[in-house]
Amino acid sequence: MKKILLIILSFFCSAAFYAQKGKVKKGNKKYDKLAYIDATEEYLKAVENGADSPEVYQKLGNAYFYNNKMEDAVKWYSKLLNQDNDAVDPIYYYRLSQAHKYQGNYKDSDKWMLKFAEKSPSDSRSKLFKESRDYLTTIPNKSDEIQLTNAKFNSEKSDFGTFLYKDTIYFASNRKEGEKYKWNNQPFLDLYIVDSEKNDIISFDEKLNTKLHESSIVISPNGDYAFFTRNNIIGKKEHSDSDGVNRLQLYRVRKNEDGKWGKEELLKINSDDYSVAHPTINQDGTKIYFASDMPGTVGESDIYVAKLDEEGNLEEPQNLGSLVNTEGQESFPFINEKGDLFFASNGHIGLGGFDNYVIREFEHDDSFQETLYVDNLGKPINSSKDDFAYTEYLSSNRKGFLSSNRENGKGDDDIYSFKVPKCYQIIDGIVKDKKTDQIITGANVVLDNKNNVVSSPEAISNADGTVSFKVECGTTFKVVGAKEKYTPDETEIYIPRRKKENIVTLRLSLIPEGIVEDTIVFEDKDGNEQVVQVNPKDLKVGQDLKEIFKINPIYFDFDKSTIRKDSKVELKKIIKILNKYSNLKIDVQSHTDVRGSNTYNESLSKRRNKATIAYLVNEGGINPNRIVGEGYGETRIINKCKEGVKCNDTEHEENRRSEFIILESK
Repeated sequence: MKKILLIILSFFCSAAFYAQKGKVKKGNKKYDKLAYIDATEEYLKAVENGADSPEVYQKLGNAYFYNNKMEDAVKWYSKLLNQDNDAVDPIYYYRLSQAHKYQGNYKDSDKWMLKFAEKSPSDSRSKLFKESRDYLTTIPNKSDEIQLTNAKFNSEKSDFGTFLYKDTIYFASNRKEGEKYKWNNQPFLDLYIVDSEKNDIISFDEKLNTKLHESSIVISPNGDYAFFTRNNIIGKKEHSDSDGVNRLQLYRVRKNEDGKWGKEELLKINSDDYSVAHPTINQDGTKIYFASDMPGTVGESDIYVAKLDEEGNLEEPQNLGSLVNTEGQESFPFINEKGDLFFASNGHIGLGGFDNYVIREFEHDDSFQETLYVDNLGKPINSSKDDFAYTEYLSSNRKGFLSSNRENGKGDDDIYSFKVPKCYQIIDGIVKDKKTDQIITGANVVLDNKNNVVSSPEAISNADGTVSFKVECGTTFKVVGAKEKYTPDETEIYIPRRKKENIVTLRLSLIPEGIVEDTIVFEDKDGNEQVVQVNPKDLKVGQDLKEIFKINPIYFDFDKSTIRKDSKVELKKIIKILNKYSNLKIDVQSHTDVRGSNTYNESLSKRRNKATIAYLVNEGGINPNRIVGEGYGETRIINKCKEGVKCNDTEHEENRRSEFIILESK
């Protein structure tokens, strides 16, 4: 009887072994074809029949991870890693960490992230984590400034990737029933337009939407052409890489003479062996950014940039490097009107899944030498789920959009709209005695710029000598400090869109007792101070400011009316005088040398006069009502260089000038 029972038990064990082996084999076939939903069914049956291998746990975890079923991913990745198998790729420690974070389990996420960092210390994600262990306290929460609205045109399926062009919204969706994508058993994506006039959703272009995926469209600033993402298909023929994977490709389509979209073109940068996707074009149409895993990619996908000509042709793509790209996924780039670069990443430190990040002033002329850095956009833009495809349009009523599969949405991925808040920063100032370095209280500090974007432009220095101003970003301000019995001081500061400490120090000089003259401090061409003392009684009608304040002449080049660099230094002194003596009104008188006809010289002097006054008004903010002016041609020569007299250019230059005569001083 015992022998019979052993034979029966052996039979059932053998049957279970072959059953689980068959299910694993079937699961692998579906897995290799990226049919992850179907693959999980076979693997689960194999587990029921006793399968207990790292391969099954790993692929089950991956199949759920790739479809954002993170609770199941945690279960199977945990089984894989709890086997203490040293042969397991460290990436699964990272994925388990991310799967926990996706569910908001930050404590468990950090535990597995530490293990990943131990096993892969050189990985950029490990380094970023070690540098930002307190990341939850540093990621901003702007929920009081930004209110997200679930877009009315969202469906019960997946909607994402918004692009706004001339108040028309373009996006991708799989709302149309049809053949299912084996990865997630959902329909393929098409491009759609929100018809604002009819309040309806229409297909972007029926002939451009194929049986496979289309998404992520961008239209050139001039409207002549567009780029969009599609699976690798030409006509009706699909193309795959050596593993049988149909990659994403970048297509270009141009407008016909009748204003309709023509036939799509496959760009030369594409390949059957890698993906190119999710394009964005900068404001002047000279650069295109996109995501790819082409050779040279650091991680699973990187952000690239290529120069773009007027015809929509691309030069050789350049990887944006380690500031942007990690060993994870960077995708969905967007560049706004200010040159800020936004992108989605699961490699930088975030709240979970994909987060949206920004590098402010990425395309800025970095003359002020501020360091570029990656900034997490924080809540509510980001959540523990996948948040991606951030776009903003500051000139279109500051409209913003993002895509997310966060809780309480209408479908799988939803599009959310919001109003982009304005960028503000703080200028912190302190007023000190120039000689003793002691703080000065009660000083009047004025903040000024020609666009008048300061809500409270004037402050009195506190007991600790400090002042503070809240100002808009992307602006240059002049900061002026003054107090009775002190010479004033002023400086300029540019406020970038990147967060930084904006500190200015004003140093006032105490005027010695017994001096009744006014003291004014200029800056020469080398940046050195020039202190001038003036008796206000000398500011009489008819006097030349140049003579009173010892200012160098305002000269012009031969046959030119543009303001020279050396003359700008002297004009800034005139501006300072007019700001100090607010009752002064002046007559700007401009002249030429004798070379050229009388008529031409009269016209040239008028242009010089106009340029001189324009500089005082536009650069100095001087009220134009305080200035009159006239061009006198060659009628007021001040040296021997009259007609018929031979002079060199230095002598002629003395006559190519502008003068500043006091019209009114009270």
